Amino acid sequence: MAARPFVASLEMEMTKHEDTVNTDILAGFEALRQDVAGLVAAMAEVARKEVGAAGARAEDMVEDAKKTAVQTGADINRRLTSVALEIEATIERNPLTAMLIAFGVGLAVAAIRRPNR
Repeated sequence: MAARPFVASLEMEMTKHEDTVNTDILAGFEALRQDVAGLVAAMAEVARKEVGAAGARAEDMVEDAKKTAVQTGADINRRLTSVALEIEATIERNPLTAMLIAFGVGLAVAAIRRPNR
């Protein structure tokens, strides 16, 4: 019967050891959960910064496009004004030629629009 107290003592030691192992495993899982939560938070912060940077880049691109459009519009306006002034000066120098050209263009447009019979 002396073996019986030894077995009980051994079972008690194993139970204590299992409790310690279970506690260690639970603590390890909790540490792992906290590490994952920290990584998720860090990744969210990085993503937030990247989105903010992308938004800023997009705003810069829109501003550049606006400036380019305004400059292009101003260039087109200057060129059209210059061409209009040249045409006006040519008409003033050669009014009869301008009238004949206008008459010819009118005839061409009428011929194009005339229904075929």
